[in-house]
Amino acid sequence: MSSMTDNQHDCTYCSATFDTLGEYAAHLEGNHDRTELNAVDRRWLDHYADAVDESETVENEEPGRPLDRRSVMTLAGAGALGIAGMTVGIAQQSGLSSSDLPGMGTESNPTEISNLAELLTIDDDLEANYVLVADIDASEEEPIEPIGSVSDPFTGTLDGQGHEIVGLEIDGVGFYGHTGLFKAIGSGGRVESLHLIDVSADGEQNAGGIAAENDGTIEGCSVEGTITANDSSFSYAGMITGSNSGSGAVRSSFARGTVDAEGDVAGGLVGTHSGTIEECGAAVTVESEADQAGGLVGESRFGGTISDSYAIGDVDSSGDDIGGLVGLNSESESTTEHTYAAGSVEGNDNVGGLAGRNGDDATLSSSYWDELATNQQDAIGQDDGTVDDVTGFDTDDGTGRADEMTGSDAETNMDAFTFGGTWAAVEGGSAIGDVVPEEDGYPILSSVDTELQLDAQEIAFGEAQTGVAVEGEDVTIENVTVDGSDDE
Repeated sequence: MSSMTDNQHDCTYCSATFDTLGEYAAHLEGNHDRTELNAVDRRWLDHYADAVDESETVENEEPGRPLDRRSVMTLAGAGALGIAGMTVGIAQQSGLSSSDLPGMGTESNPTEISNLAELLTIDDDLEANYVLVADIDASEEEPIEPIGSVSDPFTGTLDGQGHEIVGLEIDGVGFYGHTGLFKAIGSGGRVESLHLIDVSADGEQNAGGIAAENDGTIEGCSVEGTITANDSSFSYAGMITGSNSGSGAVRSSFARGTVDAEGDVAGGLVGTHSGTIEECGAAVTVESEADQAGGLVGESRFGGTISDSYAIGDVDSSGDDIGGLVGLNSESESTTEHTYAAGSVEGNDNVGGLAGRNGDDATLSSSYWDELATNQQDAIGQDDGTVDDVTGFDTDDGTGRADEMTGSDAETNMDAFTFGGTWAAVEGGSAIGDVVPEEDGYPILSSVDTELQLDAQEIAFGEAQTGVAVEGEDVTIENVTVDGSDDE
């Protein structure tokens, strides 16, 4: 770290001295290769690039005060851009580099990560391959900043290998305050088999647990916690990612917790979506102060596809275009199929059990909603597109759920679904793999952890028994084939 005087900033890497942060940043960019800079200075320059994209002001509002880039983390100055001072956690000041860790960062020999400080070194090489080799407890750590930036997204791979990161707090930084473990996952980037438990991501605009913005692939992940987007004029918020766009794909992933957005577009899994969502579920309470909120997706547009997915969380918004599954299924041939919704839905105008509004050229098909649980008798609040084979059910099973959508009845009534393959019926006493639910429930996805999905429905379960021991009873065994060989 460079030294500070009352009015000057000394370069860490040479003898040059500067009066303003702008001069110092220009010096670093023009005279020192980025590989020469430490991780803190590289992140600081990324924040500067994000800030000056939105403001021509590069001088400090108060030039006479000390220029502490570690505590402020913004070149333009907190006063000039209205950005609050941002804390850099101790883990991010550890001095570690990804080159210090086991592995080579290649596909065949990925860099190994075992703790939070090591995880944050991904910032050193956003194109490398990483693998998590242990669970991480971040509950006692300071809040972290997102990895990467919108202009320099993560394009490598991170394989969580089923490990959990528990208690992670993420603070949004930069002019827009985008927040997530990754600020952006770029095209070609991939995060898989990673589970965030009790995560808290607090930002201004785009906010998500795995990423603020995703243009890559998120697969086999889960996020449980609270996601907040505080910008009342404009925000995209989702438990997995705030924005899933272009080539972005979210597959076989699950979300649980609360998404709280003061601005438009909030979803239990994804905020705004124009990519691919396949075999995903959300049990998320979505709270919004504006338009376009859904149990799974806030808005699906520009050819976005949603298939074999569901939402069972409540959606409560004071705005328009509010749906149990998707708030707005919008233009340009967006398609939603093989889905269901079963959470309470409340909104102002254009409110539906499945979709708040189905726009021009959009299609909603082969989908179901629980009229009792959603409190909605209509699948769609306003339909301007195509609707095919969409059915609501309303026979109370005694628990406030539609009997037609639970237990073995689901296989008969939700016949557009592939049960025994993509989907599994939840029937009390019948094994799903090695798990036995104790009561009936809504269908779940075979590619997502069974226990996680049952727990989200508050269904107790046990383990399937592979053998049975019987004492004190006569037992008759019928229809048994025995190998008739003569071996003794």
